[in-house]
Amino acid sequence: MEDLKHLIGAQRWPEAALAVNQLAMDRYEEWTANDWLELGHLLERARPAHEALDRRIRLEIAHQFVQRQDLQIARVWLDDIVCESAVDAARRAVLLSEVFKADPAPESRDAMWTHLRQAIDLCRSVIGDPVDGKQAAGDLRHYEQSLARLRLYFGHEATAARSEFERLRRDLEPATEQDRSAAEAYVAASRNLAECLFEFEPFSADPSLKPTAHEILDKALRLAERHDLASVAAEIAYSQAKLAEAQSHLDNALTRLDACKTLALRGAHFVCYRIADMRRYWLNVRFKSEAFDYAAFRARQSPLDFLSWHAWAARYAGQSRLWAAYRLCKDGKDGDAARAAALLRRNLEAFESRPDLATSSDRRFVALSRAGLAVIEGGEEGARIWGDFLNLEWSGAWLERLPSREPEAMWASCS
Repeated sequence: MEDLKHLIGAQRWPEAALAVNQLAMDRYEEWTANDWLELGHLLERARPAHEALDRRIRLEIAHQFVQRQDLQIARVWLDDIVCESAVDAARRAVLLSEVFKADPAPESRDAMWTHLRQAIDLCRSVIGDPVDGKQAAGDLRHYEQSLARLRLYFGHEATAARSEFERLRRDLEPATEQDRSAAEAYVAASRNLAECLFEFEPFSADPSLKPTAHEILDKALRLAERHDLASVAAEIAYSQAKLAEAQSHLDNALTRLDACKTLALRGAHFVCYRIADMRRYWLNVRFKSEAFDYAAFRARQSPLDFLSWHAWAARYAGQSRLWAAYRLCKDGKDGDAARAAALLRRNLEAFESRPDLATSSDRRFVALSRAGLAVIEGGEEGARIWGDFLNLEWSGAWLERLPSREPEAMWASCS
């Protein structure tokens, strides 16, 4: 890296590009996300060298910025890439879909769908190709799964998503014993299918589907463990814990969370570990009469706050702040109201200013945090805080689904 910094500082662009290509391709398999991000930030000062960079390097840098939700930087890297193969063009299209997903504007949502479907079509077009066919087939599994997830979370098409997850599992299953990548895709499809069944209407209201979800997750976990897929196995164990909690099988949920943490550490899936650790804490506090302790909460919350770039971690951190703020208000000790208000304002900073308040959970964090602040502050200030929420363009439609539009009733639901 030091030689590269010298070349960039001297504006020796052809030599810098050659050095990057050699360095990155030599270490492609061993570099971590932080290594790629460091390279990306370094190359921001070397735009004249970008055109000569290997497109795989540029795509990997863009991928890492998308993963970190630095989407504007990712877009810069993606805009000027000219791909020579269908596989690379498909990967670029998928990353652009992720960038557009963060923008709620109708034209951006259209682009999100268009780019992802384009990636799927590109992969299908070269499935039989002797050079790119195998890579295209593997990528196609992931892109089809991404499309099904979008249909579930953004399109609210649970029935269509269920059918697609079931199809993916059928197609993948014959190869899962011998093909590790097929097994990983099968495990991911199984988790998505199970959560579709126990978390999304109309299936979540049908108790007869809970055993089906259990069976799907149990089978997926066994397969993941046979292939030593610790990271995806951790996510399966986390889903098992959620399902057990939803059925009030609390001891089983705790056991599953412990298993999740063990698997997450083995697979270096630190986001999953931190979320599981926090969920375990809240399960004991909310359902098993463990006393809420602010210091214990902070010890778990701070690592989650550090992972705010990750959507899953950011959302669970937001939920955790709501529960903590409610308990601080309920305990009523000196200084607790100020701490509660600070947590709720942190939620507003994290979610209200985001351009991609697309999901119901994001909007719920904003609504309940506003409700809590209105109750805590009271008087004219409380009325102003709640009035600001009512003036949000989406608040009216969101409130129509609730039994009460009063902030006190909404805040009481945070228990």
